[in-house]
Amino acid sequence: MSNKPLSDLAREGDLEQLLDDFTEKIRTEWSEKWTAHGEEFVGVEGLPSKNAFYHELADALNDAYKIRYGLATAATKEIKVHTVRRILEQGADRNFDDKTRDVLAVYLGYANWAAYRMREHLPQSSATATRMRPVEKRAFWMALAGIGLLVLAAGWLYGSRDGKIPADDERLILIGTATLTAPAKVAVRYDLRGLDPRQARVVFDSKSVKPQLEQGQLTFEILLAQAAPIQLYVADKLVCEVPVAVYSTGWEGYLNLRVPIEKSAFYQNGQLHFSPNLVPRDQRADYYPAFLNFRDYGLSADAMRFEARVLNNEKIGGLWAYDVSVDLVGTKHRAYFNVLAPDAILYAHAGAGKTELSGSNNPNLQGLGVKMEDWCVLTMQLLNQQAVILIDGKEALRFPYQEALGELRGIQFYIKGSGAVDWVRITDLKDNKVKYFDDFLGEEAAAER
Repeated sequence: MSNKPLSDLAREGDLEQLLDDFTEKIRTEWSEKWTAHGEEFVGVEGLPSKNAFYHELADALNDAYKIRYGLATAATKEIKVHTVRRILEQGADRNFDDKTRDVLAVYLGYANWAAYRMREHLPQSSATATRMRPVEKRAFWMALAGIGLLVLAAGWLYGSRDGKIPADDERLILIGTATLTAPAKVAVRYDLRGLDPRQARVVFDSKSVKPQLEQGQLTFEILLAQAAPIQLYVADKLVCEVPVAVYSTGWEGYLNLRVPIEKSAFYQNGQLHFSPNLVPRDQRADYYPAFLNFRDYGLSADAMRFEARVLNNEKIGGLWAYDVSVDLVGTKHRAYFNVLAPDAILYAHAGAGKTELSGSNNPNLQGLGVKMEDWCVLTMQLLNQQAVILIDGKEALRFPYQEALGELRGIQFYIKGSGAVDWVRITDLKDNKVKYFDDFLGEEAAAER
């Protein structure tokens, strides 16, 4: 009999199951790729180009994590090709750190490794100095935060079978309203008549599902506020999409995008700020508070000016590289950027629509390096497919972007350590009116001042 604690044995069993589920996913969902890597996937030994496959799979894993948590957080979780090789060649014979388990769990559709383990047994917890929300109220929801947990109602048919082929914009139809408050369920009807159903897939929140019938319904359970389209692809071509917005209840805070923080612990004294004294001691060396607010801001993200006054340095509780990331979420695409210490410019990023820039290969992002010794005002202006980022009124970066962002639905801050946000203001550039302002002094933000 093993001398290991039962918790460790359960953890090892979960790891073995995680690796099995991961292997099964790539076996079933990568079938169209095997012509490039081998006729049929029965194991990596049968692939003529294992190295090419490992690189492609590592990219897919990292991309899934970036879509889920953004570039700043994903940079701390990037999985390497050699790790993918160990996973597929050595499996459960090798131990893997929680970072690797997190990435695999996200790829499988969970929030993280802890959420994957919770599928069968919920770990016990107790109140801590963080004043986090009671386990019995939110632990399960937030362990799965941000994951589109799919419930496939494959047996439900609708409409007549008159043989009429629908127009593209009729192939996905939302059932009920497209505007809800998280957690929520969103149902969509699909119609594949006239298309090749074998090459069809419905995608939402980085989760891809192959419909089992020519017509039917899919239901998505959404656990974290977000705005994103449900999309229908056939043979990797986008056929149509419908926007979905799931709102938050005002500003919400999370530690490492996993654990909810009580509003009173971060929304106070005219700031968004989570004190390092409230962070569990074993996490103080490296942590990211996240603050988000999803709502209808009443303007186009393609014609707006976003401003926020921020501070992040060692004195206030920040951690190197003193990263402050801003993510502006539209109904179609996002716009984002971060500022951080000049000696960490390698980790700078900016983008809008389908345009992405990285400090690792673009010297134009040098202007995002800031010695944040005092408060500074960050501005992102989006107009005429041009993005302009300013720091204290001085232009730091300008770039054109492709693809419209749509209507603004969400603001997200990711901050390395205990930095702070003093106020947020959003101006509609079509009429130059302020559509949203919050100085965090009251429960509600002022709009249209």
